[in-house]
Amino acid sequence: MAKTPACGSVLMGALMGALAGALACGDASPASDGASSTSGSASTSSSSPPDPVTITQPTPEDTSSAAADTIAMDDTSSASSGGPPPPDVHVITEPAIEPCGTLDPRPPANYDIYGERYGDVWGFESGGREYAALANTFGLSIIDVTEPDLVEVGYLEIAGYVPGRAVTGFGNLVYLGGQGPDQAFLRIVDVSSPAQPMLVDERTEYTQEIHTIGVADGTLYLNNGFGACRFLDLGVPAAPVEVGGYYGNDCHDIVAVGDRLFVGGGYTSHWDVVDIADKTTPMVLGVTAVEKGVYAHSGALDVTGKYFFGFDEFHIHDMLVYDVANPGAPTLVTTFQIGLEIPHNGHIRGNYLYVAWYEAGFVLVDVHDPTAPFEALRYSTWPDPPVSDWNGALNVDLGLASGKVLVTDSLTGLHVLCIETPP
Repeated sequence: MAKTPACGSVLMGALMGALAGALACGDASPASDGASSTSGSASTSSSSPPDPVTITQPTPEDTSSAAADTIAMDDTSSASSGGPPPPDVHVITEPAIEPCGTLDPRPPANYDIYGERYGDVWGFESGGREYAALANTFGLSIIDVTEPDLVEVGYLEIAGYVPGRAVTGFGNLVYLGGQGPDQAFLRIVDVSSPAQPMLVDERTEYTQEIHTIGVADGTLYLNNGFGACRFLDLGVPAAPVEVGGYYGNDCHDIVAVGDRLFVGGGYTSHWDVVDIADKTTPMVLGVTAVEKGVYAHSGALDVTGKYFFGFDEFHIHDMLVYDVANPGAPTLVTTFQIGLEIPHNGHIRGNYLYVAWYEAGFVLVDVHDPTAPFEALRYSTWPDPPVSDWNGALNVDLGLASGKVLVTDSLTGLHVLCIETPP
Protein backbone atom coordinates (compact mmCIF):
# COMPACT_ATOMS: atom_id res chain seq x y z
CA MET A 1 0.00 0.00 0.00
CA ALA A 2 1.21 3.51 -0.68
CA LYS A 3 1.88 5.49 2.44
CA THR A 4 1.72 9.29 2.01
CA PRO A 5 2.62 11.41 5.07
CA ALA A 6 0.89 14.75 5.57
CA CYS A 7 3.35 17.57 6.16
CA GLY A 8 2.74 21.19 7.13
CA SER A 9 5.32 23.98 7.53
CA VAL A 10 5.55 27.15 9.58
CA LEU A 11 8.08 29.86 8.72
CA MET A 12 8.83 32.75 11.08
CA GLY A 13 10.20 36.08 9.91
CA ALA A 14 12.95 38.31 11.14
CA LEU A 15 13.21 39.26 14.79
CA MET A 16 15.70 41.82 16.18
CA GLY A 17 17.55 41.74 12.84
CA ALA A 18 18.08 37.96 12.94
CA LEU A 19 16.21 35.44 10.84
CA ALA A 20 14.87 32.35 12.67
CA GLY A 21 12.59 29.66 11.21
CA ALA A 22 10.91 26.49 12.23
CA LEU A 23 9.46 23.69 10.22
CA ALA A 24 6.88 21.33 11.75
CA CYS A 25 6.06 18.06 9.98
CA GLY A 26 3.66 15.49 11.45
CA ASP A 27 3.20 11.91 10.19
CA ALA A 28 -0.28 10.90 9.14
CA SER A 29 -1.55 7.40 9.68
CA PRO A 30 -0.95 5.60 6.39
CA ALA A 31 -3.86 4.92 4.12
CA SER A 32 -5.03 1.37 3.59
CA ASP A 33 -7.08 1.28 0.43
CA GLY A 34 -9.17 -1.72 -0.55
CA ALA A 35 -11.63 -2.22 -3.34
CA SER A 36 -13.85 -5.00 -4.58
CA SER A 37 -15.39 -5.02 -8.00
CA THR A 38 -18.79 -6.35 -7.07
CA SER A 39 -19.30 -6.17 -3.32
CA GLY A 40 -17.50 -6.21 -0.01
CA SER A 41 -15.87 -3.34 1.81
CA ALA A 42 -12.95 -1.00 1.52
CA SER A 43 -10.83 0.13 4.40
CA THR A 44 -9.12 3.48 4.61
CA SER A 45 -7.54 5.28 7.52
CA SER A 46 -6.43 8.87 7.91
CA SER A 47 -5.04 11.02 10.66
CA SER A 48 -6.35 14.25 12.10
CA PRO A 49 -4.05 17.25 11.55
CA PRO A 50 -1.29 17.75 14.13
CA ASP A 51 -1.85 20.10 17.01
CA PRO A 52 -0.91 23.73 16.32
CA VAL A 53 2.78 24.48 16.70
CA THR A 54 3.91 26.93 19.36
CA ILE A 55 7.20 28.66 18.60
CA THR A 56 9.10 30.77 21.11
CA GLN A 57 11.73 33.01 19.54
CA PRO A 58 14.95 33.86 21.42
CA THR A 59 15.37 37.15 23.20
CA PRO A 60 18.27 39.42 22.16
CA GLU A 61 20.15 38.30 25.29
CA ASP A 62 19.71 34.57 24.42
CA THR A 63 21.00 33.76 20.97
CA SER A 64 22.42 30.29 21.61
CA SER A 65 21.55 27.62 19.05
CA ALA A 66 19.92 25.53 21.75
CA ALA A 67 17.43 28.26 22.46
CA ALA A 68 17.02 29.42 18.88
CA ASP A 69 13.75 27.62 18.37
CA THR A 70 11.66 25.80 20.94
CA ILE A 71 8.96 23.78 19.23
CA ALA A 72 6.09 22.58 21.37
CA MET A 73 4.26 19.78 19.65
CA ASP A 74 1.95 16.96 20.67
CA ASP A 75 3.67 14.17 22.52
CA THR A 76 3.66 11.86 19.49
CA SER A 77 6.58 13.84 18.05
CA SER A 78 10.17 13.64 19.23
CA ALA A 79 11.21 16.83 17.45
CA SER A 80 11.51 18.74 20.72
CA SER A 81 14.08 16.26 22.01
CA GLY A 82 16.02 16.16 18.78
CA GLY A 83 15.39 12.42 18.37
CA PRO A 84 14.13 10.59 15.27
CA PRO A 85 10.49 10.91 14.24
CA PRO A 86 8.10 8.25 15.51
CA PRO A 87 7.73 5.10 13.38
CA ASP A 88 5.08 5.03 10.69
CA VAL A 89 2.69 2.49 12.23
CA HIS A 90 0.45 0.79 9.66
CA VAL A 91 -2.65 -0.46 11.43
CA ILE A 92 -5.20 -2.57 9.58
CA THR A 93 -8.63 -2.78 11.16
CA GLU A 94 -10.54 -4.19 8.18
CA PRO A 95 -9.50 -6.38 5.23
CA ALA A 96 -8.43 -4.51 2.11
CA ILE A 97 -7.69 -5.62 -1.45
CA GLU A 98 -5.45 -3.76 -3.88
CA PRO A 99 -5.08 -5.06 -7.46
CA CYS A 100 -1.38 -5.67 -8.06
CA GLY A 101 -1.49 -6.59 -11.73
CA THR A 102 -3.48 -8.58 -14.24
CA LEU A 103 -2.50 -10.29 -17.48
CA ASP A 104 -4.35 -12.18 -20.20
CA PRO A 105 -1.22 -13.54 -21.91
CA ARG A 106 -2.80 -15.90 -24.43
CA PRO A 107 -6.52 -15.15 -24.81
CA PRO A 108 -8.53 -18.23 -25.79
CA ALA A 109 -9.50 -17.91 -29.46
CA ASN A 110 -12.60 -20.06 -28.98
CA TYR A 111 -13.32 -19.91 -25.27
CA ASP A 112 -15.13 -22.91 -23.83
CA ILE A 113 -15.14 -24.05 -20.22
CA TYR A 114 -14.64 -27.60 -21.58
CA GLY A 115 -12.14 -26.56 -24.26
CA GLU A 116 -9.91 -23.55 -24.83
CA ARG A 117 -9.34 -21.76 -21.55
CA TYR A 118 -6.92 -21.07 -18.72
CA GLY A 119 -6.24 -23.59 -15.97
CA ASP A 120 -4.36 -23.67 -12.69
CA VAL A 121 -1.59 -21.43 -11.33
CA TRP A 122 1.43 -21.86 -9.04
CA GLY A 123 3.76 -19.15 -7.70
CA PHE A 124 7.52 -19.44 -7.27
CA GLU A 125 10.67 -17.34 -6.81
CA SER A 126 13.82 -17.28 -8.92
CA GLY A 127 16.76 -14.88 -8.78
CA GLY A 128 15.04 -12.65 -6.25
CA ARG A 129 11.95 -12.17 -8.44
CA GLU A 130 8.48 -13.68 -8.19
CA TYR A 131 6.74 -15.60 -10.94
CA ALA A 132 3.48 -17.36 -11.72
CA ALA A 133 3.26 -20.58 -13.73
CA LEU A 134 -0.11 -20.25 -15.49
CA ALA A 135 -1.48 -23.13 -17.54
CA ASN A 136 -3.80 -23.07 -20.51
CA THR A 137 -5.19 -25.73 -22.80
CA PHE A 138 -2.07 -25.72 -24.97
CA GLY A 139 0.82 -25.00 -22.62
CA LEU A 140 2.40 -23.12 -19.73
CA SER A 141 3.08 -19.38 -19.36
CA ILE A 142 5.75 -18.08 -16.98
CA ILE A 143 4.80 -14.59 -15.80
CA ASP A 144 6.93 -12.15 -13.81
CA VAL A 145 4.64 -10.78 -11.07
CA THR A 146 7.26 -8.81 -9.14
CA GLU A 147 5.85 -5.46 -10.31
CA PRO A 148 2.23 -4.56 -11.16
CA ASP A 149 3.11 -4.47 -14.87
CA LEU A 150 3.00 -8.22 -15.31
CA VAL A 151 5.13 -9.70 -18.09
CA GLU A 152 5.06 -13.12 -19.71
CA VAL A 153 8.78 -13.94 -19.81
CA GLY A 154 8.53 -17.53 -21.05
CA TYR A 155 6.14 -19.99 -22.63
CA LEU A 156 6.25 -23.74 -23.18
CA GLU A 157 3.90 -25.30 -25.68
CA ILE A 158 2.83 -28.75 -24.51
CA ALA A 159 1.50 -31.49 -26.76
CA GLY A 160 -2.12 -32.46 -26.46
CA TYR A 161 -5.45 -30.74 -25.90
CA VAL A 162 -5.96 -30.45 -22.14
CA PRO A 163 -8.61 -28.01 -20.83
CA GLY A 164 -8.04 -26.77 -17.30
CA ARG A 165 -4.56 -28.17 -16.74
CA ALA A 166 -3.76 -28.81 -13.08
CA VAL A 167 -0.54 -27.16 -11.81
CA THR A 168 1.64 -27.36 -8.73
CA GLY A 169 5.36 -27.16 -8.04
CA PHE A 170 8.31 -27.99 -5.83
CA GLY A 171 11.59 -26.06 -5.86
CA ASN A 172 12.35 -25.15 -9.47
CA LEU A 173 10.03 -27.77 -10.96
CA VAL A 174 6.44 -27.45 -12.12
CA TYR A 175 4.15 -30.49 -12.28
CA LEU A 176 1.21 -30.46 -14.71
CA GLY A 177 -1.70 -32.85 -15.08
CA GLY A 178 -5.10 -32.92 -16.70
CA GLN A 179 -8.06 -34.93 -17.93
CA GLY A 180 -8.02 -35.38 -21.68
CA PRO A 181 -9.09 -35.54 -24.29
CA ASP A 182 -5.55 -35.82 -25.68
CA GLN A 183 -2.24 -36.60 -23.93
CA ALA A 184 -3.31 -35.44 -20.48
CA PHE A 185 -0.57 -37.16 -18.56
CA LEU A 186 1.89 -35.95 -15.91
CA ARG A 187 4.51 -33.48 -17.16
CA ILE A 188 7.52 -32.17 -15.25
CA VAL A 189 8.90 -28.77 -16.30
CA ASP A 190 12.12 -27.10 -15.14
CA VAL A 191 11.61 -23.36 -14.53
CA SER A 192 15.01 -22.56 -12.99
CA SER A 193 15.41 -20.24 -15.98
CA PRO A 194 11.94 -18.64 -16.14
CA ALA A 195 12.50 -17.31 -19.65
CA GLN A 196 13.24 -20.82 -20.91
CA PRO A 197 10.96 -23.40 -19.26
CA MET A 198 12.08 -26.88 -20.28
CA LEU A 199 10.18 -30.15 -20.34
CA VAL A 200 12.06 -32.62 -18.13
CA ASP A 201 9.85 -35.69 -18.29
CA GLU A 202 6.50 -37.05 -19.40
CA ARG A 203 5.03 -39.78 -17.22
CA THR A 204 2.64 -41.51 -19.58
CA GLU A 205 1.65 -44.10 -16.98
CA TYR A 206 -0.50 -41.35 -15.46
CA THR A 207 -2.54 -40.69 -18.57
CA GLN A 208 -5.93 -38.95 -18.51
CA GLU A 209 -6.31 -39.19 -14.75
CA ILE A 210 -5.04 -36.08 -12.98
CA HIS A 211 -7.98 -33.81 -12.30
CA THR A 212 -6.24 -32.02 -9.41
CA ILE A 213 -2.66 -32.02 -8.22
CA GLY A 214 -0.82 -30.81 -5.13
CA VAL A 215 2.38 -30.97 -3.07
CA ALA A 216 2.62 -31.25 0.72
CA ASP A 217 5.50 -32.37 2.93
CA GLY A 218 7.56 -33.80 0.09
CA THR A 219 4.70 -35.75 -1.47
CA LEU A 220 3.09 -35.16 -4.86
CA TYR A 221 -0.64 -35.98 -4.86
CA LEU A 222 -2.35 -36.95 -8.11
CA ASN A 223 -6.16 -37.02 -7.78
CA ASN A 224 -8.15 -38.38 -10.69
CA GLY A 225 -11.70 -37.64 -9.53
CA PHE A 226 -12.83 -41.21 -10.20
CA GLY A 227 -11.51 -43.21 -7.28
CA ALA A 228 -7.74 -42.77 -7.04
CA CYS A 229 -5.50 -40.53 -4.92
CA ARG A 230 -1.91 -41.45 -5.77
CA PHE A 231 1.03 -40.52 -3.53
CA LEU A 232 4.41 -39.88 -5.19
CA ASP A 233 7.52 -39.30 -3.10
CA LEU A 234 9.63 -36.28 -4.14
CA GLY A 235 12.94 -37.45 -2.69
CA VAL A 236 14.21 -36.96 -6.23
CA PRO A 237 11.90 -34.15 -7.42
CA ALA A 238 12.54 -34.70 -11.12
CA ALA A 239 11.72 -38.42 -10.76
CA PRO A 240 8.76 -38.87 -8.37
CA VAL A 241 8.20 -42.40 -7.12
CA GLU A 242 4.72 -43.73 -6.32
CA VAL A 243 4.66 -44.99 -2.72
CA GLY A 244 0.97 -45.53 -2.08
CA GLY A 245 -2.54 -44.34 -2.67
CA TYR A 246 -6.08 -44.05 -1.36
CA TYR A 247 -8.92 -45.63 -3.30
CA GLY A 248 -11.84 -45.42 -0.91
CA ASN A 249 -13.69 -42.49 -2.47
CA ASP A 250 -13.94 -40.63 -5.78
CA CYS A 251 -10.92 -38.52 -4.83
CA HIS A 252 -11.79 -35.37 -6.71
CA ASP A 253 -9.41 -33.29 -4.61
CA ILE A 254 -7.55 -33.55 -1.31
CA VAL A 255 -6.21 -31.49 1.58
CA ALA A 256 -3.07 -32.94 3.19
CA VAL A 257 -2.08 -31.55 6.60
CA GLY A 258 0.48 -33.50 8.61
CA ASP A 259 -0.65 -37.12 8.77
CA ARG A 260 -4.26 -36.29 7.86
CA LEU A 261 -5.76 -36.42 4.40
CA PHE A 262 -9.20 -34.92 3.70
CA VAL A 263 -10.63 -36.43 0.52
CA GLY A 264 -13.37 -34.79 -1.54
CA GLY A 265 -15.66 -37.55 -2.75
CA GLY A 266 -17.28 -35.79 -5.69
CA TYR A 267 -20.45 -37.66 -6.66
CA THR A 268 -20.42 -39.65 -3.40
CA SER A 269 -21.46 -36.39 -1.67
CA HIS A 270 -19.19 -36.76 1.35
CA TRP A 271 -15.60 -36.22 2.55
CA ASP A 272 -13.31 -38.83 4.10
CA VAL A 273 -10.75 -38.20 6.86
CA VAL A 274 -7.77 -40.51 6.30
CA ASP A 275 -4.66 -41.27 8.35
CA ILE A 276 -1.60 -41.17 6.03
CA ALA A 277 1.16 -41.52 8.64
CA ASP A 278 2.05 -44.63 6.66
CA LYS A 279 1.40 -43.74 3.04
CA THR A 280 1.72 -47.34 1.97
CA THR A 281 -1.29 -48.22 4.14
CA PRO A 282 -3.69 -45.27 4.54
CA MET A 283 -6.51 -45.85 7.02
CA VAL A 284 -9.95 -44.23 7.10
CA LEU A 285 -10.60 -42.45 10.38
CA GLY A 286 -14.02 -41.03 9.66
CA VAL A 287 -16.52 -40.05 6.99
CA THR A 288 -18.90 -37.10 6.87
CA ALA A 289 -22.59 -37.81 6.43
CA VAL A 290 -23.83 -37.93 2.85
CA GLU A 291 -25.33 -34.58 1.83
CA LYS A 292 -27.87 -35.27 -0.88
CA GLY A 293 -27.12 -33.52 -4.17
CA VAL A 294 -23.78 -32.09 -3.03
CA TYR A 295 -20.68 -32.53 -5.18
CA ALA A 296 -17.93 -32.87 -2.56
CA HIS A 297 -15.27 -31.02 -4.50
CA SER A 298 -12.44 -29.76 -2.30
CA GLY A 299 -11.82 -28.08 1.03
CA ALA A 300 -9.55 -26.41 3.57
CA LEU A 301 -8.66 -26.99 7.21
CA ASP A 302 -8.67 -24.09 9.68
CA VAL A 303 -5.51 -23.10 11.59
CA THR A 304 -6.60 -24.95 14.73
CA GLY A 305 -7.17 -28.21 12.86
CA LYS A 306 -10.63 -28.43 14.39
CA TYR A 307 -12.80 -27.22 11.51
CA PHE A 308 -12.90 -28.37 7.91
CA PHE A 309 -14.49 -26.26 5.15
CA GLY A 310 -15.86 -28.35 2.29
CA PHE A 311 -16.70 -26.75 -1.08
CA ASP A 312 -19.73 -28.03 -3.00
CA GLU A 313 -19.58 -27.67 -6.80
CA PHE A 314 -23.27 -28.40 -7.36
CA HIS A 315 -24.55 -25.26 -5.57
CA ILE A 316 -26.62 -27.11 -2.98
CA HIS A 317 -24.89 -25.78 0.15
CA ASP A 318 -21.77 -24.22 -1.48
CA MET A 319 -19.66 -24.39 1.68
CA LEU A 320 -20.14 -26.87 4.50
CA VAL A 321 -18.34 -26.47 7.84
CA TYR A 322 -17.49 -29.62 9.79
CA ASP A 323 -16.15 -30.06 13.29
CA VAL A 324 -13.37 -32.64 12.85
CA ALA A 325 -11.83 -32.41 16.33
CA ASN A 326 -12.86 -36.05 16.59
CA PRO A 327 -11.89 -37.31 13.12
CA GLY A 328 -13.84 -40.48 13.71
CA ALA A 329 -17.10 -38.54 13.88
CA PRO A 330 -17.04 -35.39 11.68
CA THR A 331 -20.06 -33.23 12.49
CA LEU A 332 -21.72 -30.66 10.22
CA VAL A 333 -22.05 -27.37 12.12
CA THR A 334 -23.21 -24.92 9.46
CA THR A 335 -23.42 -24.15 5.73
CA PHE A 336 -22.69 -20.95 3.82
CA GLN A 337 -23.74 -19.42 0.47
CA ILE A 338 -23.25 -16.00 -1.12
CA GLY A 339 -25.70 -16.02 -4.03
CA LEU A 340 -25.90 -17.59 -7.48
CA GLU A 341 -22.17 -18.23 -7.70
CA ILE A 342 -20.51 -21.61 -7.05
CA PRO A 343 -17.26 -22.04 -5.10
CA HIS A 344 -14.32 -23.95 -6.52
CA ASN A 345 -11.06 -24.07 -4.54
CA GLY A 346 -9.92 -22.27 -1.41
CA HIS A 347 -7.03 -22.05 1.04
CA ILE A 348 -6.59 -20.90 4.62
CA ARG A 349 -4.31 -18.06 5.70
CA GLY A 350 -4.74 -17.03 9.32
CA ASN A 351 -8.41 -16.49 10.10
CA TYR A 352 -9.51 -16.07 6.49
CA LEU A 353 -10.44 -18.33 3.60
CA TYR A 354 -9.08 -17.25 0.21
CA VAL A 355 -11.49 -18.74 -2.32
CA ALA A 356 -11.73 -18.88 -6.11
CA TRP A 357 -15.50 -18.64 -6.33
CA TYR A 358 -16.10 -19.07 -10.08
CA GLU A 359 -18.30 -16.24 -11.42
CA ALA A 360 -18.04 -14.28 -8.15
CA GLY A 361 -14.29 -14.05 -8.73
CA PHE A 362 -12.06 -14.04 -5.67
CA VAL A 363 -13.88 -14.09 -2.32
CA LEU A 364 -12.32 -13.49 1.10
CA VAL A 365 -14.31 -15.27 3.82
CA ASP A 366 -13.85 -14.33 7.47
CA VAL A 367 -13.65 -17.47 9.62
CA HIS A 368 -12.56 -16.00 12.95
CA ASP A 369 -15.61 -17.89 14.15
CA PRO A 370 -15.63 -20.97 11.91
CA THR A 371 -19.21 -21.72 12.91
CA ALA A 372 -20.38 -18.33 11.55
CA PRO A 373 -18.39 -17.49 8.39
CA PHE A 374 -19.16 -14.34 6.43
CA GLU A 375 -17.99 -12.68 3.24
CA ALA A 376 -15.42 -9.98 3.99
CA LEU A 377 -14.48 -8.85 0.47
CA ARG A 378 -14.56 -9.96 -3.11
CA TYR A 379 -12.74 -9.07 -6.33
CA SER A 380 -14.35 -9.68 -9.70
CA THR A 381 -12.45 -11.59 -12.37
CA TRP A 382 -15.36 -12.81 -14.55
CA PRO A 383 -16.82 -10.11 -16.85
CA ASP A 384 -20.39 -11.39 -17.23
CA PRO A 385 -23.36 -11.72 -14.85
CA PRO A 386 -23.45 -14.99 -12.87
CA VAL A 387 -25.57 -17.86 -14.15
CA SER A 388 -24.53 -20.55 -11.64
CA ASP A 389 -21.97 -22.03 -13.97
CA TRP A 390 -18.33 -23.14 -13.71
CA ASN A 391 -16.80 -20.18 -15.50
CA GLY A 392 -14.57 -17.63 -13.80
CA ALA A 393 -12.12 -17.86 -10.93
CA LEU A 394 -10.66 -21.37 -10.78
CA ASN A 395 -7.79 -21.42 -8.34
CA VAL A 396 -5.87 -19.43 -5.74
CA ASP A 397 -2.19 -19.76 -4.85
CA LEU A 398 -0.78 -18.33 -1.60
CA GLY A 399 2.80 -19.52 -1.87
CA LEU A 400 4.68 -16.31 -2.70
CA ALA A 401 6.90 -14.92 0.06
CA SER A 402 5.64 -11.39 -0.60
CA GLY A 403 2.13 -12.48 0.38
CA LYS A 404 0.71 -11.69 -3.07
CA VAL A 405 -2.33 -13.77 -3.94
CA LEU A 406 -2.47 -15.37 -7.39
CA VAL A 407 -5.92 -15.96 -8.85
CA THR A 408 -6.57 -17.58 -12.20
CA ASP A 409 -9.74 -17.06 -14.23
CA SER A 410 -10.82 -19.46 -16.98
CA LEU A 411 -11.34 -16.59 -19.47
CA THR A 412 -9.44 -13.51 -18.27
CA GLY A 413 -6.16 -15.08 -17.17
CA LEU A 414 -4.05 -14.09 -14.17
CA HIS A 415 -4.98 -11.66 -11.42
CA VAL A 416 -2.48 -10.69 -8.73
CA LEU A 417 -3.98 -9.28 -5.52
CA CYS A 418 -2.31 -7.56 -2.59
CA ILE A 419 -4.49 -8.29 0.43
CA GLU A 420 -4.14 -6.96 3.95
CA THR A 421 -6.08 -8.39 6.85
CA PRO A 422 -6.19 -7.67 10.58
CA PRO A 423 -5.26 -10.59 12.86
